[in-house]
Amino acid sequence: MNKYISLLLLAGILFFNIGYATSNEKPHETPTEKIESVTLDFNQEVGQSSAGQKFYLGGLSGLFFRPGASAKNHELWTLTDRGPNGGEIPALIGVGRNARSFLIPKFNPKLVKFNLDASTFKPKLVSVKDFKNKLGKGMTGLPILAQTKSNRSITESSADNYGNKVASDLDGMDSEAVCLDKNGNFWVGEEYGPDILKFDSNAKLLNRMKPGNQLPAYLAKRKMNHGFEGIACSDTKVFAILQSPIKVDSSAKTPFVPLVEIDLLTEHVSAVYEYIFDSEKSDKIGDMTVLPDGKLLIIEQNGKAGKDSQRKVFKVSLSKDKVMKELVIDLSNTEFNQSEKIEGIVAIDNLTLLLISDNDFGMSGDVDLQTGMATVVPDKRSLIYRVHLTKKLW
Repeated sequence: MNKYISLLLLAGILFFNIGYATSNEKPHETPTEKIESVTLDFNQEVGQSSAGQKFYLGGLSGLFFRPGASAKNHELWTLTDRGPNGGEIPALIGVGRNARSFLIPKFNPKLVKFNLDASTFKPKLVSVKDFKNKLGKGMTGLPILAQTKSNRSITESSADNYGNKVASDLDGMDSEAVCLDKNGNFWVGEEYGPDILKFDSNAKLLNRMKPGNQLPAYLAKRKMNHGFEGIACSDTKVFAILQSPIKVDSSAKTPFVPLVEIDLLTEHVSAVYEYIFDSEKSDKIGDMTVLPDGKLLIIEQNGKAGKDSQRKVFKVSLSKDKVMKELVIDLSNTEFNQSEKIEGIVAIDNLTLLLISDNDFGMSGDVDLQTGMATVVPDKRSLIYRVHLTKKLW
């Protein structure tokens, strides 16, 4: 049943309270789909820790496909996140919990371009660029704010691989999503602010949109490490979506995932939509892309591998009147189960999807603060998946 959106004004921004209308069409049955995967073994060193441990290009998140570049080689863009880091460590620093060890504190998040041969399905690394601030200085993946008693539920303390305190960085970013606009500029969604950043073709910062400054202030209430996880560029808009639901205030009946719409010309927020998960079994967004017809593809998942994995792809239409959400494919009981986090999606044609997994630089999350060494899982690698659909996307 269609439910119409109630329109309300919030902080000067049009805010749409979405109700979903489901399609009567039968969704894709997974057994009829063909799924392939290949390892992204680029084997490029990105740095080493003070303990001498080397790390290689990984931690890939977000995916963008530039159509028309080549029929034989698909031109794809992705990026690294904030760099090799461990799980939470004892509160040796800061003012409480949520201290995190950064194996390479000066790690510079990177913009990655690679080609994928359409016939052989073999990837080839093309270029790696460091993201730079407005002054041309390399950015880091460190938190942008120091932890205090008042913000410790949403901000981490940062440490090195021995547990020694590391200062925050106003230019830091935990990059998670990327798209390329028609003017050749890259847009990046990150998790700390959460902020939306615009870079030129050389990965130099042009604009940084923050909650309370170009973005709705309440976005700062996001869960820690659950900022912008998906971003998509159309000819006139940039869409960005948080990873998990937030609750704006105590009167809100249902937590929702903010989906922000930005006018590409003015770089102002033109609308914010409330995205609701299909099921309580999924609580995380993986990524988002926009189709040629203006509709969005969004990954919903639960961040688990194996038999408990939940992962679905939906096609979503946004309008002032209603929002239609249609299941494209359920990937929960497929070879996607080998990956905990699918963090990139594109459609290379109306019957083919590409998706990418994040391998966390091969780390398990454990760091020995005595030796400074991280536990690495040799077979934890970034994968790119190709899904052949049986029903056209547009």
